[in-house]
This record gives sequence, C-alpha cells and structure tokens, in this order.
Amino acid sequence: MTNNFDPTTYDFIWKVDGFSYLQNSYWLRDTEYYRRDFVITSKNDEWKTYLGKEERKKLNELGLQLVESGLPDFEKKVYSTLSDVRKKFRKADDIDLSKLSNDELKKSFLEMVQCIQELIGVYFYTEFFCYDTVQEQIEKMGLTDKEHLTSSPLENIVSLEKYERYKLAQNLTEEGISAFLEKFDFVPYADGKPRWTEQTLKENLETLEKDNIEEKIKEIEKAHQEIIKIRKEDKLAEGVRKIQEQKFYIRIFFNKVFFRNNIMEKHLNEIANRLNKKIDDFHTYHYEEILDLLGGKEVNIPDRTIYVLGKFDGWKDILGIDASKIINELEKGVNTDVKILKGHVGNEGYYKGKVKIIPFDVRADLTSKINEMEKGDVLVSGSTGPEMIVACRKAGAIITEEGGILSHAAIVSRELGIPAVIATKIATKVLHDGDMVEVDANKGIVTIIKE
Repeated sequence: MTNNFDPTTYDFIWKVDGFSYLQNSYWLRDTEYYRRDFVITSKNDEWKTYLGKEERKKLNELGLQLVESGLPDFEKKVYSTLSDVRKKFRKADDIDLSKLSNDELKKSFLEMVQCIQELIGVYFYTEFFCYDTVQEQIEKMGLTDKEHLTSSPLENIVSLEKYERYKLAQNLTEEGISAFLEKFDFVPYADGKPRWTEQTLKENLETLEKDNIEEKIKEIEKAHQEIIKIRKEDKLAEGVRKIQEQKFYIRIFFNKVFFRNNIMEKHLNEIANRLNKKIDDFHTYHYEEILDLLGGKEVNIPDRTIYVLGKFDGWKDILGIDASKIINELEKGVNTDVKILKGHVGNEGYYKGKVKIIPFDVRADLTSKINEMEKGDVLVSGSTGPEMIVACRKAGAIITEEGGILSHAAIVSRELGIPAVIATKIATKVLHDGDMVEVDANKGIVTIIKE
C-alpha cells in the first residue's frame, strides 16, 4: 500500500453504483474536487468518495462564510455558469454530429466535458459536507423546523416551472410560449427528458386537464402563502434555503450529463460508430484517451476494474491489488450485521413501514424501479436527487447512506413533511426490500422490526 496514505484520516462521503472511470474523468480535473484532499475508489461497480477530515474542517469554514456573507456573489456565479451551460447544451441537442469531421467532433465532445467541469465548479459549494458547522449552529439554535428551512413551491425551480406552465395554459399566446421557453426550457432535464421545444410544449399544454388547472394553481399559491406566513426569519436559515435552491437548480443540469439518455451518450455513440466500437467499450477510458483515439492515436489502457485515485498520490491510477488493499483499509470496521442503524436527522418524525430500495445508480432504469414502489414504502437509497423525486413523494419516510442539512433527501423530506434519517453509511447493505422498519427520525435511528 502507498506509504503516505492513512485511511483513518478520511470520512466516507457517498457511494454511486454504475459510475464509470470515464464519467469520473469528466469532473476530476481543474475543480475543487481535484484541488482538495479527496480519495475516489471503485470496486464491484461501487464508486465511493472519501474526504480528508482536516480538509472537511476547512470546507466547513468556507461553507459558514458563504452562508453568512457570500451568497450574492455565489448566486451571480451560478446564474452566469448555468446561462453558459444552457447555450452549449442547446447547441449539442440540436447539432447533427454525423456531419462533423473528427476534429470538429473532438471539439464538441471536449466542450461537453468542460460544461461538466463548469457545473462542478459551482455545485461543489452546495455539497452537504461543506456545511457541518452550519448544521451544528442551526441545530443548536433550534432552527431545524419547517418554519425556518423550507422553501416554497415558488422558490423551487422545478415546481415554479410547473406553476408557470399551468398559468400559460390558462392564457395561451405565442408570446407567452416564447417567454416560457426562454425561462424554463431546460427543466425537463431533471427527469431525464429532452428540453421543451415549441412543439413539445404545445402538445403538453393540450393534454393538461383544463378543468383542474385553476385548482392546481390555487393549490400552489396556497402552499406558497402558508410557508411565507409561518416563516420565521433568520439569516443563517435563510442562507441554507438559498443554497438549497441553487443546489436544485444546478442538479437539473447534472442529470443531463450523468444519468440515462444523457447528453454525453450522443457524442459517445457517434465516436463509437466511427471507431467501430460499442459505447460500453469506453467505460474504463479517460476522456482524453477517447480524444486520442478519435485523433487516430493508438491507446492501450490498463485494467481499471478496481482503482483508487487521490490527491495524496497526485491523482495517479492505483490499480489491482494495491487498490484493493487501500479500499479494504478504508472499509475496515464497517459492520453490516446489525439490526439498528444510526444516522443523522434529515427531518424529524416517526414512521413504521416496508422497505423499498432504489439504488443510487446512474445506469439504472429508475422509472421501472419507482413504479415498483408502493405508496407509503420507506425509500432506502445511497442518496436521492431530482431524478428520484417521484419516489420521494411516494415514500412514508426516507433513509439514505449519505447526507447533511443540505443533502437532497433532507431538503425534500422537509418540504414533503416526512421523516428522514440520513448518513447511515450502510443502509443499502443492511436493509432489503420488504423489511419492516421503524424510522425514528427524532433520534436518527432506524430499527429492523421484521426481515
């Protein structure tokens, strides 16, 4: 094992199933992840991230400063970045890649990689591990309730888009359609769907239940007014709300680059076709190696079935037996033979229900998994995101392996008013579909009642 590596100085952050070496290479370059003390591991199709404990303390100082005084500048940076990314995504959506030369295709593919790096550049500052200190202060001051931390439907970009779509259906004009598309065309990315076009938007508006539109508008407005009415103002809590709103906004674009039917697949399919390969052949390549292949260079890659990457070793590939040793050390002491799971409170409450596991898997068909879920099931996952919002709405409670006050599961559970226990680290290893569990989110404890 590498001599200068001490596994005890790292915290587990998250796990993603099906995340390839190629996808890893997109974002691990010239970003805060690259500059900070992170370790990435991959084995048995499980991609895990660890963060140095001392680095985490520094990030906590940064997160507190951001919430207390840096939000205006951060919000400007988010909107500027997303404006640029939207333009590039529109171009990539509409371009006929088959008509490009190899050099032009390389340029277009690289531009998409750079879009991901731009997104990472702002999304990093919304990550839950930057806000442990903020969470401690929020909890100490008793600000964890709905009155302080919940955003209204008109402050969340996804529900705001739905509201504006209902309003447009009430008063349909060509000018209104143009204005809507300019503001919201990208929102379907959150569900892995193509952006709105004039044609698809008109088709959607025609299918809306006209008789219920006014009622739906009133429901959203009522929910907004209720939250605003009970909201208790506090600068720290307001900062958390603002960060979580930005997080949701950026995550919409993340889904476009990392989940099924993503914008990168369009480029990879074209590249694979030209090189007489299958897209799956690229999973263990670095994106720069794919660019070299497209440029006519011969590329020989090592076996990356198991790998470790970290700042401690200059981000060089650690493979095979050496990688396995590091992974085993990082996972040493993790006991999955338990009946009680301990985590953190995502949202307070108490619930008993049947487990439904939906892995946080970038290659999974989440739609079919969510369709299998019954109303009232306890949703168990490594993490949740916009792509899993339908499952969250079905859930009687949520349990995740990662998280903090600014994790998606915590934010959504507060908005939906359901209990959530987050950061259990091993929930998907311990629990199984059909298990009956007691979720005591007042204490951050999950107990298996019946397997």
